[in-house]
Amino acid sequence: MFQLINKMEDIFRYAFFDRHLLASIKNKDERGVILKLELPRLNAVIEKKTESYLCSFLINGNKFLSTDIHANGFIYDENLNLNHTIPVQLNIGHIHSFSDFLIVFQGRIKNREYGIYSIPEQKILWMDNGQKSLESFGDLLFGQNKYELHRTDILTGKILWRHDLKFNFPALLDDRGGVVILGVYKSILIIGVEKIDKLLALDIETGSLKWEVNTFIKGLVVDDNKGLLHQMMVNYAAYDIQTGELRDNFKNNAYFESMGIESQRSNYILDGNHIITTDWRKGVVGAFNITINEFDWVHKEEGIGFPSPNPMIYEAPYLLVHDNKGSLHIFEKE
Repeated sequence: MFQLINKMEDIFRYAFFDRHLLASIKNKDERGVILKLELPRLNAVIEKKTESYLCSFLINGNKFLSTDIHANGFIYDENLNLNHTIPVQLNIGHIHSFSDFLIVFQGRIKNREYGIYSIPEQKILWMDNGQKSLESFGDLLFGQNKYELHRTDILTGKILWRHDLKFNFPALLDDRGGVVILGVYKSILIIGVEKIDKLLALDIETGSLKWEVNTFIKGLVVDDNKGLLHQMMVNYAAYDIQTGELRDNFKNNAYFESMGIESQRSNYILDGNHIITTDWRKGVVGAFNITINEFDWVHKEEGIGFPSPNPMIYEAPYLLVHDNKGSLHIFEKE
């Protein structure tokens, strides 16, 4: 299904950008280099030095947002020219997709305030020290504090609705934790509550609870094309996002162990009817066919591992997998 065609050592972060490989290299003095590389030969098209190494890439058309080791934000164009620097007093918050509005925060932890910075206007739209742990999905903005979840208008900072999970789930009353926001599908916000092993769906417009499922909340990925929530945590399950109905449930620990892939990552790849994932210890990557519940492609590399925090990225026909020694493995779909 895939063939290993190249490797590149000492890569820190990576992404697909403008039909090229975008790579960040980390130097010992905290300075860095960003490269735009031609695939599949990895010829450097553009190379730029940076004052501090870049830790993330979020792509939006012909530009990308990056943050450095100090959570400073930068916007580059397709030629790796620095077009805009977010004011240094502002740190970039939790953004799932790059739009014109960035979550920013400033101040020490106890006095920290969050808000929104407009890239087109190059200014702060609002700041609020009462809103915590903000996360954005495009122009949809959510926050939470001690199991109270809220949606906020991204332009004004006005809270549109609140949903305090402690009212429906008393087990949360004595805990100061929070929820994991897993994703958005049409009018549904999907969240997980690890404290009580619950998967919940809320209406985006009202915050009302649509359904709940008892399950652990790791290994879950939203499939926009199929309207499913896949769960690959050693075994495989799939839920209907609209109803919470269990659509598939393949439990066979012995099979996954025999294939050498016991997946414990939540950033695996969805490619049609395949889940592409790795073993949590060994250098094994494979494609699990959800129509027959079998791996129909497995690739093994000796002497390395593919750690679950390292992102896997796929843009046809290339698959990127990062190992525990800093090398990027580049596969091409056959």
